[in-house]
Amino acid sequence: MFDDLKFQIPETAVAAFNKQPALPNWMKEWKQIVREKSLSLVSQRIKKLESSSKFKRGYRRIFGMVKLLDDNIGKLLKVLEDFELDENTIVVFSSDHGDMMGEHGADNKGAPYKTSAGVPFLIRWPKKIPKGTVVESAYSSVDFAPTLLNMLGVDTGKLGFQGIDGSKDVLGEGSRIIADGNQTRFLTDKVGGWAAAVNQRYKLVLAPREIPWLFDTDVDPDELLNFYNQEGYEDVSATMKEALYAAMMQYDFGLWSKFPVLLDRPTCEETADQLDKPRRFKTCKDLIENAKSCTWKKTQELCPVSCGTCVEDSTGQFLFKKKLMSCQNKVQSFPAWLCKDATFRIFCGKTCLGRVRRRGLITDANSDDNADTGRAVTVDVDK
Repeated sequence: MFDDLKFQIPETAVAAFNKQPALPNWMKEWKQIVREKSLSLVSQRIKKLESSSKFKRGYRRIFGMVKLLDDNIGKLLKVLEDFELDENTIVVFSSDHGDMMGEHGADNKGAPYKTSAGVPFLIRWPKKIPKGTVVESAYSSVDFAPTLLNMLGVDTGKLGFQGIDGSKDVLGEGSRIIADGNQTRFLTDKVGGWAAAVNQRYKLVLAPREIPWLFDTDVDPDELLNFYNQEGYEDVSATMKEALYAAMMQYDFGLWSKFPVLLDRPTCEETADQLDKPRRFKTCKDLIENAKSCTWKKTQELCPVSCGTCVEDSTGQFLFKKKLMSCQNKVQSFPAWLCKDATFRIFCGKTCLGRVRRRGLITDANSDDNADTGRAVTVDVDK
């Protein structure tokens, strides 16, 4: 039925493969539908993928399955009408998860992006739910049971549900739009790889070895840009962070015991995006492969982490073994080996400069001569 359709990978995938902008670290290990280290060859790889029979066949089958679902749901609704059961039957169409379907360069599920974590929820109950009612407030699948049971007159208040009763949003007189921008729900994957707080407009994602990501789906519906603590987003960043931290602690999310989880952006930060200057089709990590690159002032400004020109302690906090900590904690508060983690070493650059030990060698950053340069003095402690 759909053999004549042609498909292209989504624009978010094109952006991801070209690193314009680059993916967050919690997507770096994802099974990408295109893998190409050389940015200059990405467009060729994309064209090759789109012309492959496997790519075309896969998407045509998806369209076929959607059509099959649509036809059979229609048959079910027709049976309810034929037996005059339609007005006394609640019909809900939903799912357990979405699918990336190429968005952000990935397939399958398990990511905090809307295409993966978002699900449909269509509900029909003639004469009880006004036609055209739209609920824009954030809800999650844990809210389904208390909402549906309370619609049927069951008082779930003492039953211990973790979900929210949304029956009052669904039932009522006349069609309307319900929009509670402050209502926040929480998501996590099964292995503690990330945790997210979501409300009607914003989504905050925390993950090990990554800066916090705040999406503004009104401004950036494709979820490409990070607005965390950017100008004008300071308050919403703080509010979402506090809510997610409390949920992680209350429900013992897997991420709660991971380390290190940054709760603020580091003082030393550089973009993972493709650089327009000094060289196109390059990133900061690509540039440092050429030792001369970091001698250029422009490269040092663009890539202070890769070039080692910024070694500072960040003023924010991080989560380590269920404890809130900062670089200003006494060095005894966290072990020296934690500084071997690249993300933590960037976040607490100055502190880690004096805490990294390797097989009898200790780095000494107490000297004023070395504090500003980022150059470590190694002292053989055996001698």
